[in-house]
Amino acid sequence: MPLSRAILLFIVSALLASCYSSSDEPLLDCEIAQQNRFVHEVLLDRYFWYEDIDTTLDYNKFDTPRKALESLIDRDLNRDRFSGISNAAEFDSLYEAGQFLGYGFSLITEADGRAWIKFIYDDSPSGRSAMQRGDEILMINGQTVTQIIDSAAWGTVFGADEPGLPLRLLLRNSQGVEFIVDMEKAVVNINTVLHHSVIDNGGESVGYMVFKSFLNPSNAEFPAVFEDFRAAGIRKLVLDLRYNGGGNVSVAN
Repeated sequence: MPLSRAILLFIVSALLASCYSSSDEPLLDCEIAQQNRFVHEVLLDRYFWYEDIDTTLDYNKFDTPRKALESLIDRDLNRDRFSGISNAAEFDSLYEAGQFLGYGFSLITEADGRAWIKFIYDDSPSGRSAMQRGDEILMINGQTVTQIIDSAAWGTVFGADEPGLPLRLLLRNSQGVEFIVDMEKAVVNINTVLHHSVIDNGGESVGYMVFKSFLNPSNAEFPAVFEDFRAAGIRKLVLDLRYNGGGNVSVAN
């Protein structure tokens, strides 16, 4: 049986399992409670910090799997900023179309409490603004970075997943100039190649490519990028995968 089909059957069978809790008591809302149970069991089985997960959970307590997940993982330790839940439509939109709802930038924080713009997607609200990679973030919607860190508000400071949700950033560029950027949440079209260029290394042309995600749009982006490299006659390539979080295995192949 193909691996993808086997995985699908495993997930379907897990979600269609009997609607009972660990104490053999019937679950009040079978559909939601069973999803909560599935999240719990996956964390106990595969989560990196599985030993810290409570082995018992009232599956009727949470009205969404997202809330069940947030109750189980410890965001306060600031070690898990990766775990999350998306529905099938969001998943397909990201991996097949390379789209998501957001502002189109990523940030990085440092130990001294400062935050910086890490990268920006071209076709996004932030990509159409004056902000650039390397700008320092001073305030987000009226809150300083220090206030956001102290209140552990990174998970909520950018608001709900709603088109048109406003965001105001106070930034400082590399010349020390402070400026304000206003934008609204919208559909972001991911460019999986964040940057590519040809570097003159002592007379030798070296290609440089920052590759963000293994998503289907890569199949359309790569020919143009490598045509530029071919035209420049490169024989060496620096492939920068620092920000790459994975994606479709078929694209990787």
